[in-house]
Amino acid sequence: MQQPTILRIAIVGSGGVGKSSLTLQFVYSEFLQDYEPTKANSYRRKMTLDGVPLQFDILDTAGQEDYRGIRDYFFKISEGFILVFAIDDSESVNSLATFREHILRIKQSDQVPMLIVANKCDLKGCVRNNYISQGKQYADDWHLDFIETSAKTYSDAERVNN
Repeated sequence: MQQPTILRIAIVGSGGVGKSSLTLQFVYSEFLQDYEPTKANSYRRKMTLDGVPLQFDILDTAGQEDYRGIRDYFFKISEGFILVFAIDDSESVNSLATFREHILRIKQSDQVPMLIVANKCDLKGCVRNNYISQGKQYADDWHLDFIETSAKTYSDAERVNN
């Protein structure tokens, strides 16, 4: 049996944007209604994609500044990053540039695999707002892929996983 390729991915973003919810949907196909700030958690999911066995080690980072040391360690050991913002939170989209620069500085490279995810697209009144446009602009400027999703309804969340 072929050993899986291990991919270490860090989920990054401000507090309350849905990083843990996206991770739990991917790993367990479940959504938790109650928000509880994350210090740092790691999860594992094995799957086969195009006949290749993969093991995702997902590092769910804390959005709060109090846990910067843990987050920096996760950044060092991660091979790819998912930058998450909430479409109802201007501060979270504005923080993407800071998170990206911090990742590039820690990785000492400007060629780090990243994806930008606009989360909470299920919220009423948040369709096509300026925060989504700003997130897309960052993705264009930084040559990254961009996905809109909802961890709650799991709409387009499979695209995040691919």
